Amino acid sequence: MNKNFTFAHTDFYNYYAHISQNKEVSVSKTADLMFRELKIISDEKLIIPTYNYNFSASKIYDYYNDNSQVGYFSELFRKKYKDNRSLVPIFSDCSNLQKIKKFKPKNPMSKNSTFDFLAKNGGKIVTFGANFAPSFIMYVENCIPGGPRYRYMKKFTGIIKIKKIKKSISTQFYCRPLNIYFKYDLKKIKRDITNDKILKNYETNDRFKFSIFNAKEFKEYTLLKIKKDHFYFLNKKTKYFMKKFL
Repeated sequence: MNKNFTFAHTDFYNYYAHISQNKEVSVSKTADLMFRELKIISDEKLIIPTYNYNFSASKIYDYYNDNSQVGYFSELFRKKYKDNRSLVPIFSDCSNLQKIKKFKPKNPMSKNSTFDFLAKNGGKIVTFGANFAPSFIMYVENCIPGGPRYRYMKKFTGIIKIKKIKKSISTQFYCRPLNIYFKYDLKKIKRDITNDKILKNYETNDRFKFSIFNAKEFKEYTLLKIKKDHFYFLNKKTKYFMKKFL
């Protein structure tokens, strides 16, 4: 289906509920099935987010011991390919291939990042059981000239720990404003890219539904939308607030 890298957002328990509805199946067996399906979808070139948000408070990114905080399958994947995790605090990714480890962006959502690599090399973004909420949106925001007006750049500094080695490290990215209502209009985005055939829906052999979009196509499509409406990604309530006060 895909000769290039595929980045997958997953929800293991949705897949487990689907698999186990007609037959008894163990958690470990379900995990094996999920690995198999994702490898088929990605042609064995798979990237999984292994985000851990503790760095902003702890100031330490423990490469081998910081667990993934974005799902059960994500953590299984991190443990399986523990040497293939990116050297990026907070927004780390992991792959079944070593290439991902070479990415060392100052901004994990900008140039030289995983998403930048996907956008430039025909990569795909898969939603497999998870709700449609692609973090790739934050990469697109970084492609807006001058950056998104509704976010602000913030730098985080600390230490990366790789076994017994400790080194200073920093990262920076656009953060959402604090203490105000802020939401993307994900239903609208999903509807638009579905209607314009950017997002495509598929089923596994066991009839589990998932969706895929091409990273470059999504980027180009939404940047055109943003050119007409800078607040395109935001829902009506957030858009009203931003237009009123920015």
